[in-house]
Parts: sequence; C-alpha cells; structure tokens
Amino acid sequence: METINSAINLFKRYPILIFPLFITWIIMATGVIYFKWHFPWDNYSSSEQLVYGYFFFLTISFSLIFSNSILVELIEQDEYGFKMSLSKAVYDSFFKNIWQIIKLALLWSLTWYFLVLLKVMFSKKKNNGTQEESAENIAKTLAGADSLSWSTFTIDMLIKALRMAMFIMIPAFAWEKKGFVDSFKRGISIVGYRTTNFIEGFIITLGVQFILYLPPSIMFFISNKTKIQFNDISWYLCIVYIGFAWSFTLYVEQLFGTELFLWQKKYENQCEIANENNMPLPEFSSIPKPFLLDEINDLETIEKTRIKKETKKNKEVHKPKTRIEKMRLNFENKSEDELRNIIENKNKYQKFAVEIAESILKNKTLGNTV
Repeated sequence: METINSAINLFKRYPILIFPLFITWIIMATGVIYFKWHFPWDNYSSSEQLVYGYFFFLTISFSLIFSNSILVELIEQDEYGFKMSLSKAVYDSFFKNIWQIIKLALLWSLTWYFLVLLKVMFSKKKNNGTQEESAENIAKTLAGADSLSWSTFTIDMLIKALRMAMFIMIPAFAWEKKGFVDSFKRGISIVGYRTTNFIEGFIITLGVQFILYLPPSIMFFISNKTKIQFNDISWYLCIVYIGFAWSFTLYVEQLFGTELFLWQKKYENQCEIANENNMPLPEFSSIPKPFLLDEINDLETIEKTRIKKETKKNKEVHKPKTRIEKMRLNFENKSEDELRNIIENKNKYQKFAVEIAESILKNKTLGNTV
C-alpha cells in the first residue's frame, strides 16, 4: 500500500512524471491499430512479417526504456536536492544513457517479442485482422481483451515480471554510470537478494493494474453480454482511459523498481558505515524504506558518505608513517628563516633533521630563483 500511496502522491505533485509513458502508449497504440487493420500483411512473406513485427516491438521497447530513463533522471535530480528539470532529464538520457538504453532495448524487445509470439500461438481466439475497425474493437484490442485465456494470462504475468526486473537495471547505468553488462548483473543481483520484496511489489502492481482496468472491463462485459450499446464517443473516452491505465500501471512498476534500487543502495551504504566502525552488519529490514521525492535526499546522503570515505582513505594513504616522514612534512610548513635557524643551530638537532632542513631550504631557494 505504501508504494501505491507514494505513486498517487507523486502523480498529484508531479503529473509530468507520467507524461513520457503516455507518449510511449500513443506510439504503441498507433502501431497496434496500423498493423492490425491497415498494414498489407498479404504482400509480405512470413519471415518479412516477423521482421516488421520485431521492429515494431524494438521501437516500443526503446521508447519505454527511454521514458523510464527520463523518470529515473528526474528522481535523481530531486534525490540530490535539485529542482526537477524535464529538459535536463531528456538531455542526460539521450547523451549519457543512450548506448545502454539501445542495448537494453535490443535485449528486451527480443524477449518481449518471443513471449508475444508464444502468446499468439496459445491464444484461443485468432482474429488475424478480420475484426471490423471500430472504436469498440480498438478499445478491446488495446486493453488486450480480445485474446484472454489462462495460457495467455500466464505469459502476460511472465512479461510483467521480466519488465519489472528490467526497470531495476536502469538506475544502475543512470545513477552509477555502469556499463550494460554490469547494469544487467546489478539488476539481477538485487532481484535475487530481495526476492521477497520483488514478489511483494509484483503483487501490488498487479492489484493496481486490476483496479485500473476494471472500468473498461465492465464496459466490455456489458457490451458483450447485454443489449446495451455504447456510442463511439464513449468508446473513444474508454480508449483514452486505457492509455492512462496502461501508463499509470507501468509508472507504478517503474517507481517500485527505482525505490527498490535506492533501498538496496541505502542498505549497502549502512553496511559500509558498519564495517568502518567495526559494527555488526544491519538487517535489510531494519533500513527504512526510501520514499521517492520526499524531503530526505537519500542519494545526496549516500554520495556524501562516499566522498567522506574516499577523503579519509586518501589521507591514510598520504599520511606520514615514519619519524623522518613526519619531520619532513613538519619542516615543509616552516619558513626559510626557521629552516636557516635549524641549520645554524645544528648542534641542538639530530643530524638527519639538519639534513632535511638543508634539503627543503635548497628546494625553496631554487623555486624562488626560478
């Protein structure tokens, strides 16, 4: 429930977050309508049809992952305490994340396309474009209500689970600047470590999907089982609502994946702090779950901890260890007059101290001459 409340509150405060996903849905809906009712399938061989179908899925996959990258970049801006800028998020996604987005889109589109082909094979109802193009049939097609069965439902759930796992990979290259392979491993490892949390998120987002698609499902049931007929305006409004339902469902999935990634980063940060202080490692459940776009800038806090750790490590590396090294460091901070005083009163100092003073004074004198 926390994830749902967080998603709703975020949507109220920043409705712009769902905008990239709705654009993706418009692209997808346009392609579905075109390929189902207007594309000349009979003019192409089976292999050519498969190629065209794949490029459609590749386009949607790229748009989906690119929109998620924009969302993740917007969240990063807020988590570092900056004001969210859509233009900067688009810029970073296009110029900094683009190659990882393309690679992930290629992988996801192949996986998604293969599973959809399986879904078509197991579908009990094969329309093959024979349905009349009407507002009602478009709505049913975009909602996926024209090919429902237990086998297709199972495949849809598998697609959903894999998609949610994919969303967890995106912060790895957007936030941590990892390469594609490392981002893939990072996402898979988080799902493996936090399987219970992942399943919980899967169930929650499935519940959100069920609730959001309930109104159009009722319309479909009434239209199919009763004599009540809805006019075209009603169906067009239904189509727009389906676009919102699809966008909001994936929006919740993306927020969950980003939150889980950030939660894991918080846990790892606390483990590093515990190791430095020779304390027992904390339990993951003891780490407060982050809430995106709240008043707590978690990424900023984690970054400050990292910088503090690196600074301490650098100081330890350059810290003088021997007595001579400590004396040299001390003498380097003395003025030339102080060094001459040490040399002139060499009977009061050990031989190596006088030699260090002479060496430093010589370097300073040459530096001033140059």
